[in-house]
Amino acid sequence: MGKYSQSLESMKSDVIAPAYQMTVNGREISITKSVGANIFTLKVSNETISAPFMITLTGIKFYEPIKILTETLQFLTYNAAEDILVSDNRKSIISFVTSPLSHYFINNLPHTDWFLKTENIGQGFLPAWNTAKDNLENSYNETLYAVWLGRLLEGYPTGITFASWDYEENRPWYGTYAYDFEIINDYQIKFIYNSARTEKNGINADYYASELQGFTIDAFNGKTFTLEPDVDITNPKNIAKIQELTLRDNQDSNNWVKVILEEIIWP
Repeated sequence: MGKYSQSLESMKSDVIAPAYQMTVNGREISITKSVGANIFTLKVSNETISAPFMITLTGIKFYEPIKILTETLQFLTYNAAEDILVSDNRKSIISFVTSPLSHYFINNLPHTDWFLKTENIGQGFLPAWNTAKDNLENSYNETLYAVWLGRLLEGYPTGITFASWDYEENRPWYGTYAYDFEIINDYQIKFIYNSARTEKNGINADYYASELQGFTIDAFNGKTFTLEPDVDITNPKNIAKIQELTLRDNQDSNNWVKVILEEIIWP
């Protein structure tokens, strides 16, 4: 890797973070970054602005100038001493929000889908996973199309969400087994099944309960998991680089699943 590329990589480590805060003329602006893409979504009053950007040797550059309130922005410089991105006149500032992995994982489940597949299921959970897949085939002539930690759409509950492919109707059916999450410490979370939200908002989860609950409920409910990321997060900004995350049952190390950001179908 050449010196220029190394410098860009170094800047990327400085400016890509799990979450952000932004102020313009002292006014807080809602800001989120797309997963896997250098695109900020900014909300100002009733206006939503999509702001793709590139990383430069000095900070970031928006592909097109963006206007927020009275400011027009295209370049923001990284100030290492203050750990912020700032405009030349200092009227626009983006700062970085970092938190322990357990907080980030839980807070981002509503916005990020973490997918499962067979080869990423530990030996302790594999029988329940395989039984769930077999039950769908035997009871409904359906195949498990996808499983992820997350939710279907905004407003729906967060939890273990699935899609089951119906061959007769040539379409998927969806459901969510809703979960609440208790933070134990920086690297540990507890899964708590929420039957009320599942019954109210779980789409078809109740319909498939007897076929799938061995994995979607029995395997997770009440268990505390340690989160094991695929990157070193000594620098908490590196949490934004995680692509794979292993959840390992504290009581039985054979009970684990690896979830990944890549969309997986036919798991």
